[in-house]
Amino acid sequence: MQAQQTGLRSTQKAALVSGCSTGFGHAIVRELAKLGYRVYAGLRRLTDAAAFPVELRDVVPIQLDVTDATQVRAAVAAIRGDVGALDVLVNNAGIDIPGALEDLPEKYLREVMEVNFFGALALTRAALPLLRSRPQSAVVMISSLSGLVGLPGSGAYCASKFALEGATESLRHEVARFGVRVALIEPGGYDTAMATKRKLPPDYPATSPYLPLVESLISASSAGPGRDPSDIAEFVARLIASNSTQLRHPAGRQAEQLFERLRTMDDGARQAFVREAFGTGWWEDGQRSPPAAGARDGD
Repeated sequence: MQAQQTGLRSTQKAALVSGCSTGFGHAIVRELAKLGYRVYAGLRRLTDAAAFPVELRDVVPIQLDVTDATQVRAAVAAIRGDVGALDVLVNNAGIDIPGALEDLPEKYLREVMEVNFFGALALTRAALPLLRSRPQSAVVMISSLSGLVGLPGSGAYCASKFALEGATESLRHEVARFGVRVALIEPGGYDTAMATKRKLPPDYPATSPYLPLVESLISASSAGPGRDPSDIAEFVARLIASNSTQLRHPAGRQAEQLFERLRTMDDGARQAFVREAFGTGWWEDGQRSPPAAGARDGD
């Protein structure tokens, strides 16, 4: 879908957000539009645009699958033709396919990397010429605390976020002279479709020796309500407005606490932290199943 040829008001800023159907992306689009941005909402299915309130007149739905090079080029070209520049890029599109690294079919490892890492880089590379033309523009990567610590059953997702963290840190040095700020947002647990609908792929081997561990972790991750994604949208908006040049930004109290703990841990402490935080002691200790609800790890 081509952006509407209405032009950008002289004082209005423009933003492109990927992965806007639900969750963080949807909330970020709404927040930036309320603040006066002309927001290009990247959607794999344009029918999802119906979820945006009609009063948000400056939200422009644009078809964008970040793994499709043709759609990436077309989206950026449409924005260039419409407004000629870009103030903010938010790379939010992401997927999570759980499973043990030994048994998760390779196609899913590649799929997660294609969306979370290669897709984010492809969109950033295409958008940088538009971002460089604006003073104090910003690239915001929605990363994760899973980009800082490897978690069992989430190897594909963690790998993609670790890669994104490294590439973003490199990018920061490359674009600083052009006035382009780069930031990594690292949220804790939130009530998004990706978090609450985690499930094994249909062809995951039923004979996997890791199945009890992976199933228990998936069950735990979707057991309770998370926080409202609008919190992250407000956090992103404040960050953009602040002109901060800090690279990593833990978002929310939980994330801040974990971020500080991880910064001071050695290898052994990190292993103990994951065991404690995710209740995997039973697995590492050779037990057949996790402890009953309410029991402590190791009881």
